[in-house]
Formats: sequence, C-alpha cells, structure tokens
Amino acid sequence: MSLKDYLFYQDDWATIYCGDCLEVMPLTENIDLIYADPPFNTKNQIGWYNRSYSIEGNDCLSEQEYDSFCKKWFHTARGSSKRLVMTPGVGNIGRYPNPLWCIAIDKPSSPSFNRCGGFNCWEPFFLYDKPLCKLPRDLIRFDSLNFIHDGREQHPCPDNHNMVAWIIENWTELNETVLDPFLGSGTTCVAAKNLNRKSIGIEINPKYCEIAVKRLRQEVFDFRQTI
Repeated sequence: MSLKDYLFYQDDWATIYCGDCLEVMPLTENIDLIYADPPFNTKNQIGWYNRSYSIEGNDCLSEQEYDSFCKKWFHTARGSSKRLVMTPGVGNIGRYPNPLWCIAIDKPSSPSFNRCGGFNCWEPFFLYDKPLCKLPRDLIRFDSLNFIHDGREQHPCPDNHNMVAWIIENWTELNETVLDPFLGSGTTCVAAKNLNRKSIGIEINPKYCEIAVKRLRQEVFDFRQTI
C-alpha cells in the first residue's frame, strides 16, 4: 500500500493518515521530529478527563504482546525521523531504550491513581535527541485545561496543548515537519499549525481522526498560556 491509501485529511499545514503507525511511518519522508504519546496498555487509567480506556487497539494486549509492540513502534520511529521524543508512561519506563535524558512533566492539576494506591502527579518525558535550544530545567510544569470542550474531551487521555506546543517549539524550527504516530484527538497537528510547522498525524481510530479534522478546520488560535 502507498500513503494515499491511508490518507484521511490534508491541508496546507497538516496531513492525517488513518491506519497502523507501523505500516504508515516507514512510508513517510523528511520528518524532522517524531513526538509520540503511545497507548499505555491500560483498560481503566483515569486521565485528565476522568475517562476509562475502552478495550481497543493496543490497550488490551498481554504483557508480552505490549512489550513487542513497544519495541516495534520505537524501532520504526527511530529510523523515520531526525529527532525523537516521547512520553512512555510511568509504568512503561523499562520497556524502552535508555534516553539521552529524562524530563519530569509536573501535572499537579491532573492527577491519576498510581499502582500503589496513591496519586500520580508527574509524567516522564524521554529525550532521544537534544532540543534546538538550551532548556533551563528538567522539571516542567503544565496545568491541564480541564474545561475545554473542542472535541478532545472525547478522547480518554488527550494531550495537553501547552505541553505539545512547548515540545514543538524546542525541538523544531519554523516550517519543519513533526510527526505524531498516535495522533488521538489531533493536538499535535493543531499545535504545529499554530506554530507554523508542518505536521503528519497517524491515528488508527477513524473516530479520533474525525475529531482531529474538526479541530483543524476551526480557526486557529494560540492556546498557549503563561506557565
């Protein structure tokens, strides 16, 4: 199959493919950054919108199957882009190769239950390549925007727009291309468009592709806030 067989949406800034990232990523070219927020293989994780994951895709695999999935998508992504950064999830840190560095994303307003019965208020952010500018700290705080209703709340664990915009600003130049292999509700493409970067999103669920397209077709505003 070719890329056109997966094409779901395209405009001057964003392209969305509906399909398996393991099939689509190797077909892409000239990718400057891959930012990945892969599924964490959990059925009932409480995310920023207090939603439970449905039993679909890579959220219902055995431990062995999920470990194999992590290795496959990571290897594919590493060979498809100049730079790679990702959020593995606290419980999956050991499934991936050691990064160049790890940043702690502080999210005090969006805690979820951890495996020991307490609350998880931070997220590891793995850097496999240096940012294009110096980062003053490796503890970064992002407050969630819990009352936004633009479609992303229909996803069980949508990305924080401010966080994704910060990633894109620090790991890409103007007019470079960022790829998100697990696009979800489309935050990466929306943030990239705001920041004058090209984007490619890959999403296996057509429902979330529709949400991403709707968000991209809305007038683009800069949602970033002073943090």
